[in-house]
Amino acid sequence: MSPTFRLKNYFKPCLQSIPETSTVLHCKSSKLLLENGLVSPTGNGLYSFLPMGFRAVEKICKIIDNELEAIGALKLELPALTSIDLWKKTGRYDANNNELFVLKDRKERKYVLGPTHEETITNLVASSAPHPVRSLPIMLYQITAKYRDEPRPRYGLIRGREFIMKDLYTFDKSIEDAKVTYEKVSEGYDKIFRRLGLQFLKVEGPTGNMGGTVSHEYHYPSPIGDDRLLLCRACNTGVNVELDRPSQCSSCNGRLTETHGIEIGSKEEAATSFVDDIEKRLSKSKEYNGDILIDDRTNLTIGKRFMEAKKTGYPFIVIVGKNALDQTPKFELENLVKQTNEQLTFDQLMTHLDA
Repeated sequence: MSPTFRLKNYFKPCLQSIPETSTVLHCKSSKLLLENGLVSPTGNGLYSFLPMGFRAVEKICKIIDNELEAIGALKLELPALTSIDLWKKTGRYDANNNELFVLKDRKERKYVLGPTHEETITNLVASSAPHPVRSLPIMLYQITAKYRDEPRPRYGLIRGREFIMKDLYTFDKSIEDAKVTYEKVSEGYDKIFRRLGLQFLKVEGPTGNMGGTVSHEYHYPSPIGDDRLLLCRACNTGVNVELDRPSQCSSCNGRLTETHGIEIGSKEEAATSFVDDIEKRLSKSKEYNGDILIDDRTNLTIGKRFMEAKKTGYPFIVIVGKNALDQTPKFELENLVKQTNEQLTFDQLMTHLDA
């Protein structure tokens, strides 16, 4: 049986009022995360994920796991600390030392607190070589905390000093095979963003100091994005201005437009019995494993609880109101995804939610 949580006992501290001039916040998403108790600031550019926010992260990670497993990628976890010698060997230490957190152990040996793990994963794969041709491509990924000495943390989780990132590394026997793997991974990424319901732009980008022959970036279009993008509306091709500033589209010669991008018995007693019935039915469903949350904060009005639920972004909200006391009880179902509102009998409600 799936666990059910009640908001009365749920740790969900919300900031009631956030000054518009606050230096911590500069975008709507950050404000919503704080006001709805999903994250809590613990320092400049540092945030704690609270239970509800962490649950959302876990669901995103599950979608990523599903799609990357589908293309044959394997999940692992690499250490956060990397020997500075590896970073110097690749030349990335000199190119990035202003953004790196570097620390020493008691023997004065230096380590980098990893923002990415190219050095570590390449060293790992090389140390276990040779690899049989039949074992290629090797596709390894992780979803872990990364660190960057951000000079001016802003926009909440978007530009922080610690952030959760999925990084995937692939190894092939030839350039031709690497291109095939690249396309397979690109398709996997497309599916991830589509499942998340996100609008996204895929544009050509710079390969960075790691080098390479081709790079594409996925951007969420937003006016607060640091990246300037040139997009062709005719064929949906795009390029990061950092890479190039062509006068027309390289694919169809169409006109390019610039945008920005970022790299959810009293009446009360009678109603309670219905809540218990709904809980028992839904808790048996694998579809709602651990996702049933009962707002039992009776000190708040139904309207107040409903508005909080909408702001938090629950896909389905069931309201057991006065219509539940009719001769034929009716329950209000708010579907935030489809933006519909229906009055349903108990059986209709269960059929709808089980679909």
